[in-house]
Amino acid sequence: MPKPKVIPKPEYPTRGGVVAMETAKLAIVGMFCAFQYWLFTATVEAYHAGHHGMLLGAFLASLGCFAFAVGLVIASERALAKQQNFLRESRPAERQDKDRREGVAE
Repeated sequence: MPKPKVIPKPEYPTRGGVVAMETAKLAIVGMFCAFQYWLFTATVEAYHAGHHGMLLGAFLASLGCFAFAVGLVIASERALAKQQNFLRESRPAERQDKDRREGVAE
Protein backbone atom coordinates (compact mmCIF):
# COMPACT_ATOMS: atom_id res chain seq x y z
CA MET A 1 0.00 0.00 0.00
CA PRO A 2 1.46 3.39 -0.98
CA LYS A 3 2.38 5.86 1.74
CA PRO A 4 -0.18 8.69 1.97
CA LYS A 5 0.97 12.17 1.01
CA VAL A 6 1.30 14.60 3.91
CA ILE A 7 -1.05 17.54 3.60
CA PRO A 8 0.72 20.83 4.46
CA LYS A 9 -0.71 23.17 7.05
CA PRO A 10 -2.93 25.95 5.68
CA GLU A 11 -1.56 29.43 5.00
CA TYR A 12 -4.38 31.18 6.85
CA PRO A 13 -4.85 31.78 10.58
CA THR A 14 -6.15 28.74 12.41
CA ARG A 15 -5.92 29.83 16.04
CA GLY A 16 -9.07 29.93 18.14
CA GLY A 17 -11.39 32.88 17.72
CA VAL A 18 -10.44 33.77 14.16
CA VAL A 19 -13.54 32.15 12.69
CA ALA A 20 -15.75 33.86 15.27
CA MET A 21 -14.14 37.23 14.51
CA GLU A 22 -14.66 36.84 10.77
CA THR A 23 -18.26 35.71 11.33
CA ALA A 24 -18.89 38.78 13.49
CA LYS A 25 -17.49 41.06 10.77
CA LEU A 26 -19.72 39.37 8.21
CA ALA A 27 -22.76 39.81 10.49
CA ILE A 28 -21.98 43.51 11.00
CA VAL A 29 -21.63 44.12 7.26
CA GLY A 30 -24.89 42.21 6.70
CA MET A 31 -26.70 44.37 9.28
CA PHE A 32 -25.43 47.53 7.59
CA CYS A 33 -26.66 46.22 4.22
CA ALA A 34 -30.09 45.49 5.72
CA PHE A 35 -30.18 48.95 7.32
CA GLN A 36 -29.28 50.56 3.99
CA TYR A 37 -32.06 48.66 2.24
CA TRP A 38 -34.55 49.77 4.89
CA LEU A 39 -33.28 53.35 4.64
CA PHE A 40 -33.66 53.28 0.87
CA THR A 41 -37.25 52.03 1.02
CA ALA A 42 -38.14 54.59 3.71
CA THR A 43 -36.59 57.37 1.62
CA VAL A 44 -38.49 56.35 -1.51
CA GLU A 45 -41.72 56.20 0.49
CA ALA A 46 -41.09 59.65 1.97
CA TYR A 47 -40.25 61.06 -1.45
CA HIS A 48 -43.49 59.73 -2.92
CA ALA A 49 -45.39 61.15 0.04
CA GLY A 50 -44.00 64.60 -0.71
CA HIS A 51 -41.43 64.89 2.13
CA HIS A 52 -38.49 66.11 0.06
CA GLY A 53 -36.57 67.61 2.99
CA MET A 54 -35.24 64.34 4.32
CA LEU A 55 -33.59 63.16 1.09
CA LEU A 56 -30.18 64.68 1.79
CA GLY A 57 -30.07 63.34 5.36
CA ALA A 58 -31.04 59.84 4.25
CA PHE A 59 -28.46 59.93 1.47
CA LEU A 60 -25.71 60.98 3.89
CA ALA A 61 -26.71 58.29 6.40
CA SER A 62 -26.69 55.67 3.66
CA LEU A 63 -23.33 56.90 2.39
CA GLY A 64 -21.92 56.69 5.92
CA CYS A 65 -23.16 53.11 6.34
CA PHE A 66 -21.67 52.14 3.01
CA ALA A 67 -18.32 53.76 3.83
CA PHE A 68 -18.19 52.02 7.22
CA ALA A 69 -19.00 48.61 5.74
CA VAL A 70 -16.42 48.99 2.95
CA GLY A 71 -13.84 50.20 5.46
CA LEU A 72 -14.49 47.18 7.66
CA VAL A 73 -14.07 44.79 4.75
CA ILE A 74 -10.87 46.49 3.54
CA ALA A 75 -9.37 46.57 7.05
CA SER A 76 -10.19 42.90 7.51
CA GLU A 77 -8.60 41.92 4.18
CA ARG A 78 -5.47 43.98 4.92
CA ALA A 79 -5.09 42.41 8.36
CA LEU A 80 -5.51 38.93 6.91
CA ALA A 81 -2.95 39.62 4.14
CA LYS A 82 -0.50 41.05 6.69
CA GLN A 83 -0.86 37.98 8.87
CA GLN A 84 -0.43 35.63 5.91
CA ASN A 85 2.74 37.45 4.83
CA PHE A 86 4.09 37.21 8.37
CA LEU A 87 3.35 33.49 8.50
CA ARG A 88 4.90 32.97 5.06
CA GLU A 89 8.06 34.88 5.97
CA SER A 90 8.45 33.24 9.37
CA ARG A 91 8.34 29.70 7.96
CA PRO A 92 11.68 27.92 8.07
CA ALA A 93 13.55 27.86 4.75
CA GLU A 94 13.66 24.06 4.67
CA ARG A 95 9.84 23.92 4.90
CA GLN A 96 9.52 26.33 1.98
CA ASP A 97 11.99 24.29 -0.09
CA LYS A 98 10.11 21.09 0.73
CA ASP A 99 6.80 22.70 -0.32
CA ARG A 100 8.34 23.82 -3.63
CA ARG A 101 9.65 20.32 -4.33
CA GLU A 102 6.23 18.80 -3.57
CA GLY A 103 4.42 21.34 -5.72
CA VAL A 104 2.46 23.00 -2.90
CA ALA A 105 1.14 26.40 -4.02
CA GLU A 106 2.16 29.37 -1.92
